[in-house]
Amino acid sequence: MITLLALFSCTDKGPDDVADSGHITHDSGLVDSDCTPTDGTRVHTDGDGDGYGDPDDYWNVCDPGDDAVFDGTDCDDDDYDLDNDCSPGFEGTYTGTFEVEGTFDGTYSDSCSASGTVEVNEDGEISGTMTCSFSILGTQAADLTGESAEGEIVVGSIFTDTWTGSWTAPGVLEGTFEGETTYSGFDIEYSGTFEFER
Repeated sequence: MITLLALFSCTDKGPDDVADSGHITHDSGLVDSDCTPTDGTRVHTDGDGDGYGDPDDYWNVCDPGDDAVFDGTDCDDDDYDLDNDCSPGFEGTYTGTFEVEGTFDGTYSDSCSASGTVEVNEDGEISGTMTCSFSILGTQAADLTGESAEGEIVVGSIFTDTWTGSWTAPGVLEGTFEGETTYSGFDIEYSGTFEFER
């Protein structure tokens, strides 16, 4: 639900427009004699209804209503769970994809792609298990663990390696890994990526 943060008689407001009745203005400098940037009170839109407004979406209002939001410090105005605390808050269940590519003795190649889930607890610890099916190596369990934006990836008995990643947004975790191993007499070079979203 989107909360309109200024309850007044004006209509047709927009980021660079003045309402027809002149009671509202954006920071564009377009003003009406009834309400100027110094006379009015700045209010913010609150797209996720958490009581914290979008810092980039605001107007000056001469007569803000009781539901007006004056705090424009929401770091993600589309996510109710993220207000003005833009630090982690990453706890939850994430779904996404996991991909691995490998080359055997520089000649043969194999790959797998899996969908699955990982859990992130309140301390930022990450854990999840997916099933990845290779053409040559068969079906393997892929275990992903870590904390913050780094950790360990285990793909069956083929390899164990470290991964590094980043939170591209408070609810999106991306990571990569690569390395070399020997498995069933083959020298294997591998690389992989994953992306999970809450």
